[in-house]
Amino acid sequence: MRKITLSLAVIAVCGSAYANEAVDLGDVSVTATRTERKVIDVPASIEVITQKDIKNSVAQSADELLKEVSGLDVKHSMGAVTSGTSNKIVMRGFGGTTEGRVLLLIDGVPMNDLYGGDIEWNRIPISAIERIEIVKGATSALYGSGAMGGVINIITKKPTNKAKTDVTLNYGSMNTKIGSLSTIGKVEKVGYFLSGDRTTSDGYNPETPANTKSYTRDKGTKRDNLNGKLTYDPDGTSSLFLSGSYYDNQTTGTLPIDSFNPYYQKQKTYTAGYTKKFENDNEILVKAFIKDEFSSYDSANSAKTAVQYESSSTNDDRGGTIQTTIPFTDNALFGTSTFVAGVDLRQGSIDRFNHYIDGSGKNIKVEGKQKYIGLFLQDEIFIGENWIINLGGRYDSWTNYDGHGYDSSLATTDTYYSSTSTNGFSPKIGIVNHLTDTTSFRASAGRAYRAPTLSDLYNTFVSGSKIWYGNPDLKPESVKSYEVGIDQKIFDTGKLSVTAYQSDAKDFFYYITTPPSGGYTAAQTKTNVGKVKIRGVEVDASYPFTDQIQVLANYTYNTSKIEEYKENTALEGKYLIEVPKHKGSISLLYANPNLIDTKISARYVGDRYSNDANTAEYKSYTLLDLKLSKKLGEHLEATLSVDDLFDRSYTEYYVSPGRVVFGALKMTF
Repeated sequence: MRKITLSLAVIAVCGSAYANEAVDLGDVSVTATRTERKVIDVPASIEVITQKDIKNSVAQSADELLKEVSGLDVKHSMGAVTSGTSNKIVMRGFGGTTEGRVLLLIDGVPMNDLYGGDIEWNRIPISAIERIEIVKGATSALYGSGAMGGVINIITKKPTNKAKTDVTLNYGSMNTKIGSLSTIGKVEKVGYFLSGDRTTSDGYNPETPANTKSYTRDKGTKRDNLNGKLTYDPDGTSSLFLSGSYYDNQTTGTLPIDSFNPYYQKQKTYTAGYTKKFENDNEILVKAFIKDEFSSYDSANSAKTAVQYESSSTNDDRGGTIQTTIPFTDNALFGTSTFVAGVDLRQGSIDRFNHYIDGSGKNIKVEGKQKYIGLFLQDEIFIGENWIINLGGRYDSWTNYDGHGYDSSLATTDTYYSSTSTNGFSPKIGIVNHLTDTTSFRASAGRAYRAPTLSDLYNTFVSGSKIWYGNPDLKPESVKSYEVGIDQKIFDTGKLSVTAYQSDAKDFFYYITTPPSGGYTAAQTKTNVGKVKIRGVEVDASYPFTDQIQVLANYTYNTSKIEEYKENTALEGKYLIEVPKHKGSISLLYANPNLIDTKISARYVGDRYSNDANTAEYKSYTLLDLKLSKKLGEHLEATLSVDDLFDRSYTEYYVSPGRVVFGALKMTF
């Protein structure tokens, strides 16, 4: 994986974010500044996963591609059958039970759902990914709500002048079958990319021995992905595109109940955009998106013999961005600079319904709407050949409205919530100084936040006789973050980067115990509580010993500690859950097209607490992964992937499947 951490300086651009797409596989990025910029001139901590990295990875899903990135903790313990909230990324120590503290983009379109901030990583198949850019640290000045730990932008494949069709057949452990078909090319001014993927797996039993009962069944999956993109380039200065994706996922098994639905999800996304570059290099970008999602599941009774209630949810999400980029050159005082300004818009709604079929006649309904507007400004200033200053900020305003809850078991069945509006400003400033041709220093400071989602505000969740409530009076979570770093070339071809960071967060969302009503035995309500201090160090190194042999290594030290929790002072001094203090990886790559391409990687994840009281923990683990690939002629390639080579397994609430082996054939014509 190519490490690019070159300093973040203020990245000021906006919020719900729709960054432009990166255009160069190694030297150019746009996620960190919304401008096409060489990474050596970007004051940001960026890591890029390239096509080469994807090819050498054992990953079968997009989030698994991030397992070897410093500062990121990937929760993907169930392998191919992991889906929904079982997938989780913790970045820069922002752990805890709340989702949505990392922002995911696909081609610049925000993918965290407005309902709970969740991310469905399986919605984008690896076959459609061109590259992934990771910007670490607080970036709300660039991307608005959710970018507390950082931003991940998955950039999908673009049409190429050379037409190509790929067919990949993949078979592996748990009777898992993955088939992929994609075609890409251009016909004069019209470009196209189309792909389809199907995954089926019998799965396995992911429960711990203590949670495995006589009624426990293997958990499997059936999954379909369709992706398409059309482009039209009428001249050399403008471009239009239209893209769409369809995702259908059905979890199977889990319980021996007839017609039981463990989880079903369907998502559709449509995006359209236009860019125009003028003679003076001024540029304008317009982009709009539509996302629709439906999900459903059955909740069983305590004996696991019948369905207690059926839950269904509909979410819709609309948004867009308008951005202009204006370069200024040869300013007598400030040298060269690039000014970026724009506006982001986003609006969405939820409608969730729980229908009880256990004879109680009870029904629970939750609905609400939310809208955002974000205005952003950024100035990238280049002073001489060695100094870069980025200044920027974003003003966000969001409104929650039409909130309504219904519970037929309560004396007052309907609750209507008043509309609420909040606004905030997220600044960021930073510098990079190229001390020499081989050494760069960077430093930055900024503010980030996470606005309460519709689930945080309105959702009511029931499990047995216990109930969890949202809170329409929640304030946004917020954080002030700081980082400094040194980037050093080693003998011209190697790299060493060291980054130290600190984040001071407040108003984190936690559930606190409240008096139950309506026949429930226990109740908890989501509330703003406490302060959290996060500190850490990331070290990344890479060195190519020869044209064929390369070594990559990284290490992360992180502490995420609760500093203040007035509602429960016993938690003060405790650590956030699911965040290891120590994490590291080392990889050896050997490339020999005449023989075989090999990558072997070792990953270590340290102990991390599994409850807020820090009385239980998930044990540390070290896993070895192996990837072999061999060209069998001009049009055929064979690969062998082994995840957890020595079958060590580990537990993160669920037990991992242990050694997972996949063999694949890829045909290209």
